This record gives sequence, structure tokens and C-alpha cells, in this order.
Amino acid sequence: AQLLMPQPKRPGLLEESDEEPGEGAADDADADEYAKGAPRLPWGITKSVVHEAPMDTWDAGRPEYGDVVRVHFEARLQDGAKVSSSRDTSKPFEFTIGQTPREVIQGMEIAVLTMRRSEIAFFSIAPRFAYDDLGSPPLVPPGATLRFEIELIDWYKQEDLFGDERALMKVEQKGHRDDKPERGHEVVISLVCKDRRGKVVLEFTNLEHTVGDPIFGPLSSIVVTALTRMTEGQVVSIALSRDAVPSDRTYAKGSIALTLHRVFKSQDISVAQDKSLVKKTLVRGDDESKVTLTSRVRMRVESATDGSRHVPEFLGTKDLSFRVGDGQVCDAVEFAALHMHVGEQAELNCAPAAPQCSESTLGLDKSSAQRMVLRVHLVEATPAMVVPVEQRVSWAQERKAAAAELYKQGRTALALHAYNTILDLLAADAGA
Repeated sequence: AQLLMPQPKRPGLLEESDEEPGEGAADDADADEYAKGAPRLPWGITKSVVHEAPMDTWDAGRPEYGDVVRVHFEARLQDGAKVSSSRDTSKPFEFTIGQTPREVIQGMEIAVLTMRRSEIAFFSIAPRFAYDDLGSPPLVPPGATLRFEIELIDWYKQEDLFGDERALMKVEQKGHRDDKPERGHEVVISLVCKDRRGKVVLEFTNLEHTVGDPIFGPLSSIVVTALTRMTEGQVVSIALSRDAVPSDRTYAKGSIALTLHRVFKSQDISVAQDKSLVKKTLVRGDDESKVTLTSRVRMRVESATDGSRHVPEFLGTKDLSFRVGDGQVCDAVEFAALHMHVGEQAELNCAPAAPQCSESTLGLDKSSAQRMVLRVHLVEATPAMVVPVEQRVSWAQERKAAAAELYKQGRTALALHAYNTILDLLAADAGA
């Protein structure tokens, strides 16, 4: 309990203090800690490592401001009198570094900032970083230097979603990709909300959700804020304060468990950038593969719907083999190939459906659907073509002739893309 007592106001943590390290800031045996990236201790705090952290924990680094740390500690006066110890209960002590008001003395916060996971160290903490000239009666007399043995068990990141401690997010499981969703992105999530007694009051499993859609009622703002800070595969828990949802006391002191299973990235691949043709990636492909004009590809069209129902004219799953840019297939499939990687599976949202989705070999030229969603899979593709400098003029002439033919057929978008590609290629030559 003594360590939870407030202390006189002093400079903040290491990054906030104006103190310079001085003689006695650390034992000579630990001077090389600074060379390993440990923060320098201010004058008045010394450290002696008892048990060094295993090498396999070094990649995790050290705790930082705002992290929640779990430690075992024992605090004594210089004469050996015990002040407090977490080992008396065998239960680790947990606190947030830099929290206002502080949960522990400033010296203890500074100490753990220099430690790695599983490290054990002794610290001597001068009065100015402990209880100063006030002490903490009856156990800590005025002007007392404290001796701490600290074992850093673990720590985790905790993020204050709104900066007012209404919703504190803790990462329970790291994500396996760096992709973060934005408002409007489609995701698959699971969510369990419990009240303060542990009763489930809201639950969704593998829910297909558009980020920002207010389907979670008064929790919607909390969920969207959390999702936009998560990565695919990540699991978090969110601790709600008493006033997290002022309009509904059901959620006071409750919690949310949130899992972000999938993030579906959507891309406007229409030439006019008017969202008339949008690709949503369902399964990522090989990022090293790239399709360009004149690449030969095999695209599998697996299904066709109007957004909710099967398109009756669709003749069934079919592989389309073609050379990109020649207009052998409909515009939707042509442009999809240019924006896909081998192995990728995607949905193409075509609105309006005609003429860009009117692929005759699939029976879709006979459909009257105003909107069409095609599920496609880029099965294979020849490597992206790198046109040698000496062949670029002839290649450009060949593409120009193909573009002219497409224009005559009314394939304006595909023709325009070909012309733009030619201009980009020649402009690159001119600048070289």
C-alpha cells in the first residue's frame, strides 16, 4: 500500500526530466547497459543487475511510457527494514508507467524503463524520486533512500482510445499482417461485450462488417475507433470506464473482446476513377508477380451475381485465357488482370454492368442486370514484360494500332488505358 501513496510533484519520467546522469548514476558493472540502448538513469538512482534477461527476450525491447507492466518487487530502507513486497502475496504487481496520478513512486517507474523481460535488478532510489522530505509514515521516514529489488515479468501496450480513459485497449494477440482497415472498408470481426458482472450483453461471431456502420448502438464509436487502430489477425480487449457510454449504464465498467479476422481491401480500377469498377481482394496473391499489357494470363470466373442473387444467364465457372490489352475479353476482366497478382482471388463490382461485364463466353452479354459482381481468380500469368529500349518504338506502334481497333469497337476505356501506357513509356524514354 505504501507504494501507492502520492509523492511530491517532481520532474516526469526519463524523457521528461532535465536531470543529467551524474557520478553514481549506475554501477560500473552496468555501464555497458547504456551501449545496449538502455535509458540513462538520473543522478540519485543506481542500478545493479542480479539476473540478466535472456537473449531471446531482447528483440521485445523495454517498456515505454504508457505501457502496463507486471513486476515482483521488494522495497526496503537502507537499514534493511521492509517497506513493501509483492512476494508476500505471490501475486505480481501491475501498474501503468506514467499514469496520472502515479500508481507508484517515480523512481520505480524510471527503474522499469531500463529493464528487459525476465531481468532482475537492484535499484537504490534517492528521496527526491521516492517520498522526499515528507516520507510516508509510519514505514518510510522523511528523507529516506529506498532499496528495491525488481523482477520485470512482462508488459503490454495499452492505448487510450479517446484520451480520457473511457476506453482502454490492450493487445491480447498480435496481428499477422500490417494492414489496418479504414472507414468504409469491409472486414470480418468477432465481438463479445460483457457487463461489469461478466454477463454477455452483445455478441457477434465472424460478422461481415463495414467499418463505420453504426450497428453496435452506443458502442459503435468505440468499435470503429478500435478497428481503425488494429491489424489483421489482432485480438484486443477494451476496458470500459463507468462513463464510457453515458447514455446506457449497461456498459459501465464492462469490457469488449474484439477480433479482426480479415480486412478486405477495395480498389477503384475504373479508368475514370468513378467507382464503376471496384475490385475487392478476398485472397492475396504473390506480391512478386505483376501483370502488364501483353502479358498472357488465365483468369477463372467462378460466379456472377447481381449483388444478392445468381445471374441466371451465367454459364458457369470458366477459365479465360487471353493476352492483356487486346480486347479478347470484357473490360472488367481486362482491368482486373492488370490490377491482380497470380493466386489472387477477388470480387469485381461492376455498376453499371453493361458493357464492361458483358462477356459473351460466359453468357453475360444476354443479362439485363444493372449491377454485377464477378468472383474471379488469377490462376496464372506470364512474367511482366520489360520492353528493351531499342524495341519500345515498335512496341508502342503495335499497341497504338491495337488501341485504335479497340476504339473502333467502342472499347473506349481499354483504348484509353493503352494510349496512356504508351505515353508513359515514351515519356520515360525522353526523361532517361
